[in-house]
Amino acid sequence: MRDAFVNAFAGYDTKGLKEVDVTEAYQAARRVAFETCPRIAIAAKPGEVVLLHRMTLHGVAPWPDTVKAVPEGRIIAYFRPELPDGVARWLASD
Repeated sequence: MRDAFVNAFAGYDTKGLKEVDVTEAYQAARRVAFETCPRIAIAAKPGEVVLLHRMTLHGVAPWPDTVKAVPEGRIIAYFRPELPDGVARWLASD
């Protein structure tokens, strides 16, 4: 994912990266990841938290028939904290 974003932002001033449309680069990188990377399912119970590296491709799969949904339904919240130096820092290797 990082390589796709670095390439998409190449040639732009680091101060304007948040304005760059990376939709096509992101969708292409997702296709490659889904074709080449193993899927790892993580099951969290209501109220649990999962912390992922900022470059981890993630999503929400349908619940299997063996899992009973909670009455309130399923709610997922993603937090992407703003980092000092903005997008340029987000792409850093650490």
